[in-house]
Amino acid sequence: MKVPDLFKIGPLKEPKFYYYHPPSLSKEESNSWINSIPEGGIGRIEGYIKNEALSIQISCTDPQKMNQTHPYYYSSPTSNTESFQFYLKKPSFYAIKCEVPYSLLKPIEQFEGEGRIQIAFNKDKKEQWKSKFIQQYEDYLKGVDYPSSYIPIRALQLKLAHLTEKLNLPTTPIPSFEERKKQLIYRTRISGLVTGTDAARNLFIQTLLMRLNENKGENEWGVERHKISRNYSKWREYIQQHYLLLPEQELLNFLLCTSTQTRISPKPLHHKRNIEKKSIFPIFHFLPRGKELDEPFLVDVFERELNGALEKLGVIKEEGLKIIGFEQGPTLLRLNISLPKGIRLSDLQKNISDWQTEIGITDLSVFQGREKGIGTLTLPRHHRQTVFLRELVDTIAFKDYAIDKILPFVVGATETGEPLFEDLVRVKHLLVAGTTGSGKSIWLLQLILTLLLWVPSNQLMMYLIDPKRVEFPSFSPFKNVKVYTEMEEARQLLQALLELMETRYELLGKEGVRNIAQYNRKCKVAPMPYVMAVIDEFSDFCMQDEEGIVEESIIRLAQKSRACGIHLIIATQRPSVDVITGLIKANLPSRVVFHCSGRNDYSTILDQKPPFNLLGKGDGACMMEGNGLKRFQGAVIAKTEEEMDHLIHDYGKNQSGSTPISIEVSTKQQQSVPGGPLEELKRYIAFTGETRVTHLRKHMKMRMNDVKELMQLLVDENWLEAPKSRNSGYKLILSDKERENYLNNLA
Repeated sequence: MKVPDLFKIGPLKEPKFYYYHPPSLSKEESNSWINSIPEGGIGRIEGYIKNEALSIQISCTDPQKMNQTHPYYYSSPTSNTESFQFYLKKPSFYAIKCEVPYSLLKPIEQFEGEGRIQIAFNKDKKEQWKSKFIQQYEDYLKGVDYPSSYIPIRALQLKLAHLTEKLNLPTTPIPSFEERKKQLIYRTRISGLVTGTDAARNLFIQTLLMRLNENKGENEWGVERHKISRNYSKWREYIQQHYLLLPEQELLNFLLCTSTQTRISPKPLHHKRNIEKKSIFPIFHFLPRGKELDEPFLVDVFERELNGALEKLGVIKEEGLKIIGFEQGPTLLRLNISLPKGIRLSDLQKNISDWQTEIGITDLSVFQGREKGIGTLTLPRHHRQTVFLRELVDTIAFKDYAIDKILPFVVGATETGEPLFEDLVRVKHLLVAGTTGSGKSIWLLQLILTLLLWVPSNQLMMYLIDPKRVEFPSFSPFKNVKVYTEMEEARQLLQALLELMETRYELLGKEGVRNIAQYNRKCKVAPMPYVMAVIDEFSDFCMQDEEGIVEESIIRLAQKSRACGIHLIIATQRPSVDVITGLIKANLPSRVVFHCSGRNDYSTILDQKPPFNLLGKGDGACMMEGNGLKRFQGAVIAKTEEEMDHLIHDYGKNQSGSTPISIEVSTKQQQSVPGGPLEELKRYIAFTGETRVTHLRKHMKMRMNDVKELMQLLVDENWLEAPKSRNSGYKLILSDKERENYLNNLA
């Protein structure tokens, strides 16, 4: 029998259980199975005995879920039920026999009831179990007869042995230990449940105990039992946890089994690493799923490392930090820590750099916890989990969120792995920043694709401005997408959107409604489509816009366009203050930021410096309107850019739905004003009386220096008086009568 690969969990928070039901398990098969388990991984074998029939199930799950089991295994009521757990009466360094004449997992004659026995084992990682195994034996040699598995208790036992002068007495070595310590050590637990009459329960537990003690060797087995009085639907533990440290050869003997019946169960997974998931939405079925990786985290080991480093730095002396819980996301590990008496959070924060150096971890962050005396540590996962778009959108969670939203999109997965969604209608507009390699462009692509897949084509028109000509071309086949790459095209597009905005407000006023949502509910025959404009590389765009037309257009659209269904997404690699001005930020309250080149860039986008370092490759932070700062991991569409472009292009060519309502955008060059810019400036000044250079620059759509040159010509023609100081401006010399005569002559 080839044992399948069963050691995968989900990409987000909840564990995924994988089962296999072998007809039997020999010693060779058991050895193959446990050798395939990664370091720190957990395996289980469970025997289900009903009356005299036995069925076997082996499984694997997240190391932190060792105390859980799956409800599939327990369907009967739990009245007249006992939980039990076997333990060794002597420390684990006393050997048990390796030749097992009777398998623990086999039917029990004359048993009338329902019972289940589970052997769960945690594979050693970095020899931490072996180290504890050897330390116990060394303390035994120092005079402690039964050294505890807990270090504080064992330290007390050593002190007592010293006080009673027992340390000077000779201790007999155990010959079998030297051979056993060479093997790999597993932390093991043997426990179960049994339902039935008192006699049936006693028969079940005592038979198992007898089988164990037939192979006790130098040790002896005991059992702890607990009666369950309430009705529970899942297997839970009601007794103290007894973990044994067993060498590999001793563990293998407990895994031998032979099933006496065939249960209806999933087929073995010989080649597939992931269980096939049912698609919630057919529109997402063409998107790929990612591989699910399991990265075990050993709390007690890491806690010792943290406290050891703090003790070396002189931050703590006696009592150390305690990890009271943790959550694991795709990018980060979030630990809740209890602070010892006398230690403040600021003591940890001011030593953060030295602390990172001591434990060999970069980007360690310390925050205030949600409760008194509790802090929060975040650190990057050793192996980051790639989050795929389909894992977030093809879900019940997205269905529940998007059911009443108009333009829902995926932000990403939070620090703890929860999906994070938003609605573009709610957040109005978006400002996005991030350097090359930060994941900004991939994030934009998945947002665009999600909206194109979710929103019917006749309800959304999308304009993509791509100065680099390489980010958005794959969206060209979509019916409701237009891609612009030339500066003049983009400038004219923004002007057309301003005209569209004014036209739509006129329609809203005629219908007596406040916004596009009310209009579409009232005018169902000819509803307005939503419009989205995405501008990538905004800083480069502004550098080519010497007249300032782009900035002025974006500010006007951001101020007014949301109510009539026009939304902007502005993206830039360089979020400096000369690009992202105060007016732009004031009108784009929702921001998304990825890794930037400097700390000041974060302040420019977020108006604050985040209390963490973004790691790149999709690690981002968002501050949506009305919400605080949240960290997330952005989703990818596919494994490679080539695969992503192929998927987008193919879907666009085969896009279903009706042709969207056409929005005409003229991209022709603006015709020059008769008489040139000087005459246009004269007409404007004569009509408005305006002499402020900043306002005239916006009207003329020219560079500041060019406007000043024209103003100097007007000074020479006695239209204006030049500024008398740096803080004063130009003064209009013409009288009202002269201005009126000038305008009449033009007419």
